[in-house]
Amino acid sequence: MDPRLPGITAAAALCCASAAAQAVVLDRIVAVVENEAITERELAKGVMEARAMLSRRDRKAPDERTLSSQVLQQMIILQLQLQEAERIGVSVDNVTLERAVESEAQRRGLTLEQLRQARERENEDFREFRRHLRERLTLERLVQREVVNRIEVSEREIEELLKAGDAPKMMQLQYRLRHILIIPDPVDDDEKVRRKLLNIKRQLENGADFARFARRYSQDPLSSIHGGELDWTSLDGYAPEFVEAAGRGRGGGIVGPFRTAFGWHVLEVIDVRKKNVGNDEARRRAIERVRKEKLDESMRLWLLRLRENSRIEVRI
Repeated sequence: MDPRLPGITAAAALCCASAAAQAVVLDRIVAVVENEAITERELAKGVMEARAMLSRRDRKAPDERTLSSQVLQQMIILQLQLQEAERIGVSVDNVTLERAVESEAQRRGLTLEQLRQARERENEDFREFRRHLRERLTLERLVQREVVNRIEVSEREIEELLKAGDAPKMMQLQYRLRHILIIPDPVDDDEKVRRKLLNIKRQLENGADFARFARRYSQDPLSSIHGGELDWTSLDGYAPEFVEAAGRGRGGGIVGPFRTAFGWHVLEVIDVRKKNVGNDEARRRAIERVRKEKLDESMRLWLLRLRENSRIEVRI
């Protein structure tokens, strides 16, 4: 037996113990939310992501201690909400998640593979991206159910706010139009969908029934059952490409195909009008203001209740 062996073995053991101790130090627990731990490594990653976000927005980050404290509180709040979602059965299934991933790719004008590559260039593993997206969708459903859906705005609250100031006359340009939407998928990519809509457009220009084609081909579930027709709208909140196409359509004819984040469209402007929406607009803004004030307060109280009813231990 090599007489040096016990010494070598002991040295190796000490080395391994030192490495293990270092790993523990590097990944020690900095907070516990019920039975979920937040580690130092997770906190460091969160701080790094926060600094990167502030840099992209040209905002100065606070000192390290302040930023770490702010990020840790955000991580605690996230854990509280995710645990509450699990407790009451709010979740996002895989089908919904896949559709959300596809929508994100379409919004950015990318294929799924291009989206994956883009996330990797931004140093985010695609599995992490999917996990973050699932968490975001889960929180949206949770807040909608537990906070937003419980907010009520009374007629008295609206009237009191309206009395504080007169409604301004406001003339608004409104469109009545119809469109056909087709969404690309792994089988029918962008080019195939574009060519398909070109063929549909030619038939419409030759006298084909727009409503019949919309009911048959359009993937817009709200308008397709009405022959592709949208009710009078100012196009506020519509995709810029859609608004631009509607403007071109005021001269008559079928416009498109054109791409938005939702897919490929052709559209026809049926009519255009100007409407005084001063009173309507003032009322809408009053409702939004009351709801926002109530939402902010309801969200604050809801999160406070979650904290008060949970075991939270901060170890730094």
